[in-house]
Amino acid sequence: MLDIIEEIEKGCREAKLEPICAPSVEVLRRCSPEQRESAAEVLNSLYVDGKIKVWKGINDKIIQTI
Repeated sequence: MLDIIEEIEKGCREAKLEPICAPSVEVLRRCSPEQRESAAEVLNSLYVDGKIKVWKGINDKIIQTI
């Protein structure tokens, strides 16, 4: 899951889009069906471990690596 988020952020850096982050819809779209089933658990554990930060955007949750 962390690899997917970093890949989306890399695309933002290359395209020079700000803020450099990953919308949760895009993260889930790139996940396999097996990963989608446990996505909430994995994202919660990454948040608790301090590896990502999450905030609410206008239409979606935004995820960013730390």
